[in-house]
Amino acid sequence: MPLRFSEADLYSYLCHLRSSKAGASALQHTLEALGFLDGTAEFVHVGLNRTISGRCKGAARDSFLTKEPLKQKDPLLLVQVRALEELCMTASARDVSCCRWKDSQRI
Repeated sequence: MPLRFSEADLYSYLCHLRSSKAGASALQHTLEALGFLDGTAEFVHVGLNRTISGRCKGAARDSFLTKEPLKQKDPLLLVQVRALEELCMTASARDVSCCRWKDSQRI
């Protein structure tokens, strides 16, 4: 059963993520996702308080510390803003609603 895992299983998976060069926040996101799932669907056979041990949290923290510091991007040029506005004015409502703010920032 995939939703039956021990602390050792979780730690092994986190170590796998770390060794496979996953993103710096991938381990922390995994722990947060498990917490969210437990909060919404509630694990029956897994006690997250015991399963997410200190060493699991430590692995996630150590991985997170390797994250590059955030750097503010250069502001958009006027010509870029006009092009985005034009695109939004001519695109279908579906396409415009699918474009999230962060997606637009990353363009």
